[in-house]
Amino acid sequence: MFLASKLPIQNRYERFLCSAALSLALAMVFQHIPVHAAPNLICKPSAGGHGVAAGKAIAKIRAKGHWSKRVETAYGAGWAEFSNAQDTNFKCRKNVSLWGCAVSAKPCTELNLTQSNSTGEVESVRQAIQ
Repeated sequence: MFLASKLPIQNRYERFLCSAALSLALAMVFQHIPVHAAPNLICKPSAGGHGVAAGKAIAKIRAKGHWSKRVETAYGAGWAEFSNAQDTNFKCRKNVSLWGCAVSAKPCTELNLTQSNSTGEVESVRQAIQ
């Protein structure tokens, strides 16, 4: 929020959106670093989404939906399920009559090891996913 407060924007809501956009841009910088959450759970770097609504709960739902759309575009539908995400973090703020929520989370998918016959095959699948 510090950077956004220095911008020549009078409206707090616009400042909030600019701050959220700056946060998302910074998160995008780190997308090239693969992350492993658990042995059978493969994760990509954090992605972000945002949502705005009259109520906080709806703003969070919209933020999750935006996150899922961005993740699906970047990595495919198998990564876009928010319930599989790790390290989820919501930041919500109310301005006059609207809530704005930003979410960041690592998209994850489960690696199915039961269909694999060898350690080399498992490692090949892990590398292909990343």
